[in-house]
Amino acid sequence: MRCHLTYNQELRAKERAKEAINSPPSASFHLVLWMCWRLVESIPNTIAKWTSTYEGKFKQLFVSYGCSVAEFHRGCRPVLKFDTCLLTGYYRGHCLSASGHDAADGLYPLGYAIVSSENDEDWLWFLENLKEVVGGRHVVLVTDHNSSLLNNIIKGSRGECNVWCLRHLKENISTFISSKGLGNER
Repeated sequence: MRCHLTYNQELRAKERAKEAINSPPSASFHLVLWMCWRLVESIPNTIAKWTSTYEGKFKQLFVSYGCSVAEFHRGCRPVLKFDTCLLTGYYRGHCLSASGHDAADGLYPLGYAIVSSENDEDWLWFLENLKEVVGGRHVVLVTDHNSSLLNNIIKGSRGECNVWCLRHLKENISTFISSKGLGNER
């Protein structure tokens, strides 16, 4: 006997089956503290911190692996590149990251954070944790034109140099020119 289901009915049935097998994703947030503890315990000099709301819900996570930090201090250029990406899925959010490069262009992810959005509070929290990782080393900061990031860099700056990412600058200029209708005249 065949059963005809709509796409939405199939999707709901699949999700219910997954929850019955694995438990709902919201039930896994209590493992964040344990995962942070295991990272710090198993990888020397790793920093893993998280915060929660007053209701005990997940708010922010910062991770910096000890091996990347050691290599950054040992032989990377004093340049940190900041980037962010949008997290898709059920809970959404943003992943903030800072990385460095060595002389052979090897990438060293110095730290990343999972946060709710790119607001001033989340960038400030990320930069404060990153400052602990960088220590007293003076670095050049390469950023896009995110206003929350720039405001917090200026607030917490100890004389670091801030430069713009040329790709983002080109995209911003191209968008500005095309929105104003400039550059089409010959």
